[in-house]
Amino acid sequence: MVESEKKSFAALRDALLQGYTEFMPLTQKDIDMIPYFLLARKLCVVAWLESRKDNPRLKSYFLKEVKRTIKFFKEKI
Repeated sequence: MVESEKKSFAALRDALLQGYTEFMPLTQKDIDMIPYFLLARKLCVVAWLESRKDNPRLKSYFLKEVKRTIKFFKEKI
């Protein structure tokens, strides 16, 4: 992820949390769980792509997504 993408993600995350907390409080423990939820989502995408590996249009995305998920895990978890 390039620096501008990191800033965009951070801005989106902050806006989401700010909007959410207008209606429901979040503890720091809740916020600390966000990387785990993102990892779970990424793993679901990998599983979805793996289940469709016979589709030539999706096959090329599988390895890329596995690498991105591993990188995310190493950096964020």
